[in-house]
Amino acid sequence: FQPIVANGTVFFGNSANDKVYALDASSGRVRWHFYTDGPVRFAPAAWKDRLLVASDDGYLYCLAAADGRLQWKRRGGPRDEMLLGNDRMISRWPARGGPVVANDAVYFGAGIWPSEGVFVYAIEPATGKTVWCNDSSGTLEMDQPHPTARAKSGIAAQGYLALAGDRLYVPTGRAVPAALDRRTGKLLYF
Repeated sequence: FQPIVANGTVFFGNSANDKVYALDASSGRVRWHFYTDGPVRFAPAAWKDRLLVASDDGYLYCLAAADGRLQWKRRGGPRDEMLLGNDRMISRWPARGGPVVANDAVYFGAGIWPSEGVFVYAIEPATGKTVWCNDSSGTLEMDQPHPTARAKSGIAAQGYLALAGDRLYVPTGRAVPAALDRRTGKLLYF
């Protein structure tokens, strides 16, 4: 499990039991836990007094860091559809773009199959309100590595998103990362 530490508390998610844990950093005592409806594959992101957690159930959760109370949750895909993935029920659009926070925005991605749609968001962490959503970069027609081949493909958020300056980088599994404009969500390159 991949932990973070904020304000004397260790936070981590569990992909085996769909739980987010908060442990006292000094004693290791469990302060609270919270269940999502799917595996939690990435470390949470901390913002002020909140914790942001992405889950394979397709949601980004905002929890109160002090006690784990749900503040809001945001579905990444267009609908609540589930399917079998790794012997578990997961969203058709699992949140596999691990959250990253900067200033007053949290970024995350949902969807791993470009043919089903991929959604990358900037969200206000205080309210859960969408700042922008890029829902078009998962279905691009583009040249492929072998000569004269062209196919429908696109970005598929698989890993921790990263920020550098005015760019949001979206890891795409075995392919090169994509870069989006951090302010607008516009695809810069892939």
